[in-house]
Amino acid sequence: YLVYSVYFFLLFVVLFTKAHRYQAISWDWLDFTRDGSRGWIEAVLNVVYFIPLGSLYGFRAKPAEFVFLALVTITGVETIQYVFYVGTFALSDILLNFLGCSIGYLLLKRVYPIFKE
Repeated sequence: YLVYSVYFFLLFVVLFTKAHRYQAISWDWLDFTRDGSRGWIEAVLNVVYFIPLGSLYGFRAKPAEFVFLALVTITGVETIQYVFYVGTFALSDILLNFLGCSIGYLLLKRVYPIFKE
């Protein structure tokens, strides 16, 4: 519980406190490729930030439930960023965050049975 509490706190800080009074929408799925190395670093971080969330969903959710929960959560985060002027609603972020969740989910499904035995 402590690890995930710290994770959610840090995720909140990263997602909702990095921009001040900024609001935009990006419909480009690959906008991170146009921003040079900074864009790629941000893309990798968008994947890494959501790996723990995917592993958390992996404890209980079946694959179809995982896809639904992950997409609703990520779309909700992007919407909150847009509505409260703390970031961009970006389809590329949804794609990258979902990729991170999927990695976490698949890792848990592979590794957890080994540790359980």
